[in-house]
Amino acid sequence: MGNHQIALHFVESILHLINCYYQLYYCFRRPDLVLDQWFSYVSGTYANVGSGYPGAFGFLTPDFNNVYFNLNMKPDFTLIQWQGKTPTEAVQIWEEEFNALSFHASTPIIHWLWHDYGATKFEPGYTWEMYDNTLAMAFGANTEFTTLANACDRINAFTAADLTVTENGAITAQVAGTGMGQFALSVDSDDVIQSVTDWYAYSDRTVFVPRNGGTFTMQLGPTQDERTRIVSLPMRADLISVTGDGEALDFAFEGEGEEVVRLNIPDGEKPQIDGPDSHVLNGTILEMQFAASGVHGASISLVPITYELTMEVVPAGGGTTDPVVGSHTKGWEEEVAITATAKPGYAFSHWTGDVADGGAQTTTVTMSGNKTVTAHFSPITYELTMAVDPAEGGTTGPEVGTHTKGWEEEVAITATANEGHKFDHWIGDVADPDAESTTVMMDGDRTVTAHFSPDIGSAAKSMAAIYLLLLDDASGSDSISHR
Repeated sequence: MGNHQIALHFVESILHLINCYYQLYYCFRRPDLVLDQWFSYVSGTYANVGSGYPGAFGFLTPDFNNVYFNLNMKPDFTLIQWQGKTPTEAVQIWEEEFNALSFHASTPIIHWLWHDYGATKFEPGYTWEMYDNTLAMAFGANTEFTTLANACDRINAFTAADLTVTENGAITAQVAGTGMGQFALSVDSDDVIQSVTDWYAYSDRTVFVPRNGGTFTMQLGPTQDERTRIVSLPMRADLISVTGDGEALDFAFEGEGEEVVRLNIPDGEKPQIDGPDSHVLNGTILEMQFAASGVHGASISLVPITYELTMEVVPAGGGTTDPVVGSHTKGWEEEVAITATAKPGYAFSHWTGDVADGGAQTTTVTMSGNKTVTAHFSPITYELTMAVDPAEGGTTGPEVGTHTKGWEEEVAITATANEGHKFDHWIGDVADPDAESTTVMMDGDRTVTAHFSPDIGSAAKSMAAIYLLLLDDASGSDSISHR
């Protein structure tokens, strides 16, 4: 065995038997003729020196089949009504007894009697707090609370079990027996349990044994291998079976409470948990709650991690994306190529969101989480420049200057001659260069010029009117006659 010692013991580090009501008292005169016929265990009263068997748990004689339990903590009646202690003094005495019994023992059995008339304060001198404080103290010391019947079954199973241990580099422990699901193998070593061959229910120095026993080959080392495994069982749990592969895990047990599993989760995967009433996952520690007493099965499998990639476009009609607008399921750390394509009249502007290159029409998104990316498009615009020649020849609508117009917008333009001029023609890409009012199609930057020419007829008529006015003024007429 080298420096390693293997022991089979109750699962909890300290097992306490709390009997909340009257114990089964009996006289030790002829137990073999009376109680052995009806009960599987018997209990004595508080045993001082010279009375009963102080601290005894087992069998009174080799032929006596009942498991015998004797009290090893003073009952409440002894302290309060016989010795006249106060509730505070009783709590102090119980704590001292508790510490003394568990100081040098890995799994002590502590048998404590208290009465219902004390807890209910039916008799004077008792308080509810004296019991509550003592139970809280024991619970805080990692105590398991069980019934005498359950402890009796465990002692009988332990007595009938067989443990064989061999060591050849690894330690192999063979547990033969039934009713072993509330027992564990402990390893007394400076090293920890690195792994157990084909078994996935162990902590740093404890291997949890299933109901029908088995063979457990343990490798010890300074650290534990990463494996999905049970590391803590509920109080009074009866482990039935465990199967796994180091990542996935299936198990069954009888009982209720919290079962703790340490997970080995490869990158890109997450656990899928079935069986418990509820669970909480903190990193690689999975705490599973089983609310009702009974046989429970649970399964932990691994499934790929997926994230949602949401594609959006702004404005809605500005363009399209690949993948298309909407939500898409992608794998963990998957690098997804995305492309933005502008619709006619729009140009790609940029991406917003966690993309590799926000200015490139085609880029990538790495799916390290749920991602939303938006392709932004801008309307295409062109410049329409209006001009006149000569400058005094007339005006235009839109006015002379530069105007921003939309892609393929059909812009109406008009030329209006000033007095003494007449419209002549347009220069530029217009629909009808000879029409005063025409259109320009904005499929690019455009410059159009309205050309005006002097209006000779209008000028001659103006000169004739001036001449006649002068003649009439010379003759003294106060009117102008048109000729």
